[in-house]
Amino acid sequence: IKGDTLFGMFVWQLAHNNKLLSTSFDNFIKDYKNNIPYIIFSSAYLYKNNFYYFNRPKFPVKKDCVTDFEAIKNRKLEKKKNYFKVSQNEIVENFNIEINKNNFGKIDIIEEDVIHNKISRQTCTTGEGTFAPYMTTKKYFPKMRNISIFVLVDETKISLDSLKIALDNIGKQGYGKDASIGMGKFKIIDVLACKLADNRSKKYYSLSPFVYDENDEFEDIYYEPFTRYGKHGDHAVFTGNPFKNPILMIDDGAIIIYDKAPDKIFVGKAIKNISRQFDGNVIHQGFSIIIPCKGDFVE
Repeated sequence: IKGDTLFGMFVWQLAHNNKLLSTSFDNFIKDYKNNIPYIIFSSAYLYKNNFYYFNRPKFPVKKDCVTDFEAIKNRKLEKKKNYFKVSQNEIVENFNIEINKNNFGKIDIIEEDVIHNKISRQTCTTGEGTFAPYMTTKKYFPKMRNISIFVLVDETKISLDSLKIALDNIGKQGYGKDASIGMGKFKIIDVLACKLADNRSKKYYSLSPFVYDENDEFEDIYYEPFTRYGKHGDHAVFTGNPFKNPILMIDDGAIIIYDKAPDKIFVGKAIKNISRQFDGNVIHQGFSIIIPCKGDFVE
């Protein structure tokens, strides 16, 4: 689950139920375009035994290898380590993370090919072309695991109860392109409030894809690009052209180093004018929550 797509499904909930907002839906869209987001979603992260498992940061870390030969020898092993874990207390109580190479590890994700069929209503069978059987890849953890999503919300505009109602509806409908065949369903288990630390850090870790804002005063940023090939959701899928313009984003797990400590815990800017079918009211989450961090960085 990526934060920007979860945001898109949440916006459709607001569009269908104006009681979820303390203001009008038009004001929500207008303020968002002016870089005043009421809500920002993180991507989903594995949660197990009071630890959050975050994506490995897009930053070179200090190695214990003494020689270049040892570094090359261990390169493949290091590449397989795709996450690092942080205790729940560290996040909830301090909203701060330490990136320690000793906490790097590998999450095994099972990939399984699944065959789908499309039935022609004229012949009542599969066939050629559009109706030919096709294969997709399903990815999942070996055993049932809980996931955590971080949400930064302006409670004067969207209450916690409204957020729960909207996410509960999304979970019942199913998330993602395979929701129509029963995939992507989830339910809310618990909600925890994080205490935002009075922290003047200059280094931050991003929790979802975002778009670079030229007004942000970065000293440096380490990231991997991510291209979002978006589609309209809900009933907008059936209005002609379902595709949005592609968006080049900075993927989650970026390490951002500021010239001076920022006065906000999110980064990015509003994405608008991306629809080929509709006017300028179509928006996309271009923001990300950021967490102060420290750790084994190569300076």
